[in-house]
Amino acid sequence: MKDLTFDRLRALVAGEGVAFRVRQRLQPAGGPGDKVFPPTYTTDANTLKYVRETRRVNGADVETVLLDSVASQANRMEEALLEAWERKEVSFPVIGVDFTGDEALRDLGKVTSLQAPHRIADAILRDAMTADGTLFRDTDAGRAYTDATPRNATAVFRYCPTALVFGVWDSTGPKGGQGAKFARVLTSEIVGVGFQSGSKVGSRLDPLGIQANVEIYHDKDDDNEWTLDETEAKKDGKGKPIPFSRKAGDGKDGKNKGKPSSVNHSNIAPSKDEWAGGVTFD
Repeated sequence: MKDLTFDRLRALVAGEGVAFRVRQRLQPAGGPGDKVFPPTYTTDANTLKYVRETRRVNGADVETVLLDSVASQANRMEEALLEAWERKEVSFPVIGVDFTGDEALRDLGKVTSLQAPHRIADAILRDAMTADGTLFRDTDAGRAYTDATPRNATAVFRYCPTALVFGVWDSTGPKGGQGAKFARVLTSEIVGVGFQSGSKVGSRLDPLGIQANVEIYHDKDDDNEWTLDETEAKKDGKGKPIPFSRKAGDGKDGKNKGKPSSVNHSNIAPSKDEWAGGVTFD
């Protein structure tokens, strides 16, 4: 196996090179067999929330679990490129939207084509204006990108070359779904091979000893606050006090509504999660 130097890479691209493949064997930071927690995805109740697949490995069917997807890996590489670009270690065109001039949006800073989810085709750029009020799509760069095609991608290379590396689809431009698609030329993913799913546990012991049978209600003067006093509570159409509810704290089926646990008080009974409890793998 020869080292992949720039000269060799250039010769292969100009010649008969088809693809470059790198396989890196990884282990958890805690060492072989340590538990890791893959990303979770929405699914039905009582179903493993990780992406599991049966893949062919060395001629055998092996259970695998996705640890980092192609899209996620691309985002990480773009973040690394942005850091290097900001340190002026690399130089290439980057388009961005600057929010620092708007007091209400100042904390957003600048959002660049290396951060926007759809790169140069993202709505953040599409709806942005130049200092003189020109929409991005009506600028020279915007028009050139709109007219670019996979057969003539010079404009993309000129204004957002990383989009050619990681892929982009101009689905929200003037051409809609017929907008040009540029397939990614780099893919990377991290997969756990030969995995077993585990469990995680949780509980809370309230040092104040607040009982679960206490009823709390929405405050009549501030819907985001709560009260124990029925006379100070917000009432429904029948004159009954409305149990306090914060969706994030209500638990499954709203069973914690009106209970101290809905405002993070009282005990939480020990529980076991077998659907997002981490994995171990070979």
